[in-house]
Amino acid sequence: MTVEMLRNCLDEARLTLLFLRNINCIDFRVRHDPNFEWRVSRGNWPESGTFSDWAYVIVEHCNSQDEWLHTTERWWRVIVDVHDAPADLQYRHKRSMKYVECGIAAHVPRDGETKGPLNCLKSKFFNCVPLKFESTLPVQVHATFLLSGDRQNIATEETSQDAGSDWNKWLLKKKIPQVYLQFLEDVGRKIGHAVYDYFPIETKQRQQSLSDLIRTAFWEEVKSSHHRVFPVVEPLQVE
Repeated sequence: MTVEMLRNCLDEARLTLLFLRNINCIDFRVRHDPNFEWRVSRGNWPESGTFSDWAYVIVEHCNSQDEWLHTTERWWRVIVDVHDAPADLQYRHKRSMKYVECGIAAHVPRDGETKGPLNCLKSKFFNCVPLKFESTLPVQVHATFLLSGDRQNIATEETSQDAGSDWNKWLLKKKIPQVYLQFLEDVGRKIGHAVYDYFPIETKQRQQSLSDLIRTAFWEEVKSSHHRVFPVVEPLQVE
């Protein structure tokens, strides 16, 4: 049962490298078997300290016909250290925060790329590694959230201030929307009008409070933002 469960962890592993600092490769193999069942590794990767750039994830796995498949997934990833966090929100929890950072990542297919053998990945929230919380946003969202002891909850309720709800809400409603705007401006320079695929628009999916906090705050932030997130349409040349 354990082996079968780990065989099914490939999709989780494809996400896991996105925001980890010092891990370059994850693989799974059965004990005493020299060959791995699957492996996920970094390809071309942003240098340490780079705010935003392409990140390539290489996925190797065996399909049901025992054929080895290699796929390189292209992501645009933004990650930033947070230096402007309000001190009154940190004082209770500073001992548990070695790093404070936020990040956004999105899988960006190349032009003409068709769906390959891998499953489509769901959007998730991260605290360095993926959490159990799915997102209704079209991007992956990482931040130094304060989690419950079992990592099963990101507190946002007013009654949970001691569990870090004020801190989490500041990240969700202030810092993450700002980083999201920077992400869209940067990736928009590379992919043009396809950037609209990554805007946090309303969806028909069920409401999800964490995603909704980001979505609402994002559109409020747009009103006063200096970031150029909307592609410029070149005027037609009339001869």
